[in-house]
Amino acid sequence: MHVFDGKAKLLMLVGRISGGLQWIRPMSLKLLSTRIEAPGNLPFIPMVPIDTQLTGGEVLRAFHHDALYLFLGAAFMTVGIVSTAFCVLRRRFDALLVWMGLFAGLYGLRLWLQSDMLGVTLRTNVFTDRLRWAIDFLVPIPAFYFFRAAGFLGRGGKVVVVGSTVVFLSMFAGTFAFGPLPLFYEINGAIVTGVLWILVARSLGKRAKRDRDFAVVRVGVLIFVAFSLWDNTVAKIWLPSKVEPYGFAALRLLRLFNRPA
Repeated sequence: MHVFDGKAKLLMLVGRISGGLQWIRPMSLKLLSTRIEAPGNLPFIPMVPIDTQLTGGEVLRAFHHDALYLFLGAAFMTVGIVSTAFCVLRRRFDALLVWMGLFAGLYGLRLWLQSDMLGVTLRTNVFTDRLRWAIDFLVPIPAFYFFRAAGFLGRGGKVVVVGSTVVFLSMFAGTFAFGPLPLFYEINGAIVTGVLWILVARSLGKRAKRDRDFAVVRVGVLIFVAFSLWDNTVAKIWLPSKVEPYGFAALRLLRLFNRPA
């Protein structure tokens, strides 16, 4: 008898709960549908899937736009690694080889970091985004050391190189801390443009007529300087373009052909 009463009470309790759930369910759906509607009866759009999902066309467009630059970047990084490793294996510090290797490696890495392909795939990565801007201030450091070791900066080259290194490292750290600032790029452009004109003056100097090796490398330097000046002046205010990597490729090839034994 007591068992029967207990079962009856249990069945009645289950019936009440199920009836309550049937009443709560439409109310909860109504409230849920109301919460996911934005002001103005606009449907709610999930932000995360749209930000992380990429279309095939978007990726292909980015790859086709940067295919040649990605190839050059990979080639420059490979040359940089090989040059540095060769110097380590020889156990002898070769200033031209080391600084050109670091210059090539960082230059190739910048081509990859600043490509549209990487921007599409890592658009939400804060560290990569800051590094894409900050690396602009690292590339000139080994470049200036290389030009000084090659004799293109003259007697005052040491002061120029050391002073610019301090400025570039400060702007590199500042970009990581505060993001890209227009002032940093104005300073960077002024220093780089000034050194490029020094390279032009030194390349056309008297030594170029007496030193055959200097004259060979001078051709690559002048090509690189011309393309770099174009990107830093004309391309910014008149005709957007990106030709400096081709100038660097010419400089690197002439340096390889003129490498001492």
